[in-house]
Amino acid sequence: MFTFQKLKHISSEKARIIALSLSLIYVISIFTMLHRAQPLNSVPHFTVTGFESSPKEEAIVTSLFRGNNERTGSFSVPADIKNAHVAWATEDLFADIHSASKSTPAVDATGIYFGTDLGIFYRYSLEGKKIWSFKVDGGTQGIHGTALLDEKYVYFGSYAGNFYCLEKSSGKLIWTTTVAHAVGSSPLINGELIIAAAEFSKPHEGYVVAINKFTGKVKWTSAFFGEQVHSSPALSPENGILGVGSNANTFFGIDSFTGEIAWQIPTAGPIKGTPAVFKDAFLFTSWDKNLYVVSNTGHLRQRINIDGTSQSSPAIDVPAGRAYVTSSSGNLYKIDLDKSEPVQAVSLINGGINKMSMPSPIVLQSSHRSWVVSSCFGDSVCIFETRHMKLLKRVPVGGLVSGSFAVWDSSLFANVNNKGLVRIDLN
Repeated sequence: MFTFQKLKHISSEKARIIALSLSLIYVISIFTMLHRAQPLNSVPHFTVTGFESSPKEEAIVTSLFRGNNERTGSFSVPADIKNAHVAWATEDLFADIHSASKSTPAVDATGIYFGTDLGIFYRYSLEGKKIWSFKVDGGTQGIHGTALLDEKYVYFGSYAGNFYCLEKSSGKLIWTTTVAHAVGSSPLINGELIIAAAEFSKPHEGYVVAINKFTGKVKWTSAFFGEQVHSSPALSPENGILGVGSNANTFFGIDSFTGEIAWQIPTAGPIKGTPAVFKDAFLFTSWDKNLYVVSNTGHLRQRINIDGTSQSSPAIDVPAGRAYVTSSSGNLYKIDLDKSEPVQAVSLINGGINKMSMPSPIVLQSSHRSWVVSSCFGDSVCIFETRHMKLLKRVPVGGLVSGSFAVWDSSLFANVNNKGLVRIDLN
């Protein structure tokens, strides 16, 4: 073995050269060891800009994608749906630059908040009047995720890789953070953390990121998933595990407090839809033509064939223990979660529409009845009673609802391809 003691037999000049070489080798070996020890969440430098941090006070969350952190897509309504009709519709606000689903509106008592594929984020009144608009950086890449609302602020991501916090009353920028090359995911909230998926190009990559809602600073990122992430996370309240799909044919369970990957479930196709939580399990669809049921500890319980590729987010009728999803077969499926196959299917297509099966149904529940709502026939919204899946109402809206629906009081809100924002009153 070469030692520094042997340098005395070598000329002083050669000794210095060898000593420097050994030092360099030592530094490189330490750097390599430390680099390998880093988790795979090395990310570009995060830049937080804005006028101010939001005040550090608790604020009630007033709107979340699919209704809650569990993403059940189940909403309470006070009335029947027999007189469902279009109350109003805006002009066309979408340029159809991207084939990705349109942003689903976020709605509360203060109005309707949504982004477009032109990169413009809007606030409209419940009566359909524009109140303000905000143009995001890199706007031509669009806004496809659904915003999160609390009492004072609105939070959302853009396809330019930035995440934003705006003041609801004025549309004023509070902060913005660059977290990736694109954010198409819809955020959820866990304490002070806004959590969403983010993605990169060249090479394709993705992860989940947690952002402090007051400051816009990144708290943690998960390891990279090996492909882009078009899915939005869901949170299991039982053990604090986030479930999220990826284009790497893998469903991930992530610790919501640390960002550590807890477990992984392989599939035979990309998982682009948002999962839903039912009891202690995640439900999600895949392009491999199956609906999966996976426990929040990472055990596969069921794989249910749905006859076609799907990126539909399951809607859960919690009291009945049933799920509803669509697939490229053109069908809407009712699935009894105590069984391993769909118990009923109804067709939503006319001439082969909905081939990418983007529409995600929702469940409406009153004190004595329940209904399932889905985009249908390429130009309408269909409402079915859940017992026999009988079509009760077809409401023409002039285009496909490629995202999902928001619910406020007795009204549905949706963004319609090639059209705009639509309000449907149920009575």
